[in-house]
Amino acid sequence: MLKVLFICPQFNGSEIDILNEMEKEYEVTSVIYSEHDIFSIRNFRLNVLRLFNVITSFMSISFIYRCREKYTLKYNKLGERLKLGSNFDIVFVIKGFGLNYETLKVLKKNNPNARFVFYQWDSFQIFHSTKSILHFFDDVYSFQREDITEHIKYLPNCHFNHMKKNITKVKPLGLVYIGRFSFYRYFLLKKISKYCQKNNFQYRFLLISDLGLLSNLKFVSKDRINKCKVAKLYRQYGIVLDIGQKYQSGVTQRFFEGLSIGCNVITTSTDIGSLNISSDYVLTLKEFQSGSRFNSVNMEMPDINEYGVKNWLHKILQ
Repeated sequence: MLKVLFICPQFNGSEIDILNEMEKEYEVTSVIYSEHDIFSIRNFRLNVLRLFNVITSFMSISFIYRCREKYTLKYNKLGERLKLGSNFDIVFVIKGFGLNYETLKVLKKNNPNARFVFYQWDSFQIFHSTKSILHFFDDVYSFQREDITEHIKYLPNCHFNHMKKNITKVKPLGLVYIGRFSFYRYFLLKKISKYCQKNNFQYRFLLISDLGLLSNLKFVSKDRINKCKVAKLYRQYGIVLDIGQKYQSGVTQRFFEGLSIGCNVITTSTDIGSLNISSDYVLTLKEFQSGSRFNSVNMEMPDINEYGVKNWLHKILQ
């Protein structure tokens, strides 16, 4: 059984789903970490950074994250946790934010025969420093097509809900969005809500923020909701909005979550043309705002298990 070192930040439990699937075929040593904890010295400093993000939301997002990266690469404790073990067959890194040259140099030295694999499920434009470490990796993948180069291959995000056979499409009654707060998403959802009101469309939008001062804004709440309630809301409205962050063009996991339980999806992604899913189930936001609509008759949903985590890992690690 091959030995894998798996390095990944926490992200709504997705890292655990990936780990559990890997452990079926590999001997895995995992370094799973909270970005908030490992990239901050004190909670006070973390709160200052959160406030800094809010204040500077109208500035260049590239500038904001590069300022944070200088702090992160200098003070994070991730490198300390990775100077362990050797003789791995595969070193598998997701996102890579906080990994610096010195840390990867040690990993390479300790594992000279290992295959180093990198998957970026966020935008290189946001986490710019990760591009400076790609030369350490034998294989590099990104979730969005715009990142493709001679060294970077395209592989869309995976999903974790195994799709049941013969699932019928839910009637598309309205739009629903649930995700983390950003000003980009907030102002886009305000525009979409006006369009829905004008065209008599139901909608339910929820943006989650840890900052209480934002909870007075429309759509914003501090209260998180569990996956079961999210799925219930998805099926209640029938059309899931897939909105990434600014500078993201790939589909998010929300895209596949909606399809896997019988919902239609409206997405801001420009990559859907490369996916094997017809327009009977997916529209771009521009198409929707131009008047395109979903058929409300019962239809069997497309099989999206080819994008499941098992196949995703097979393409990356085999």
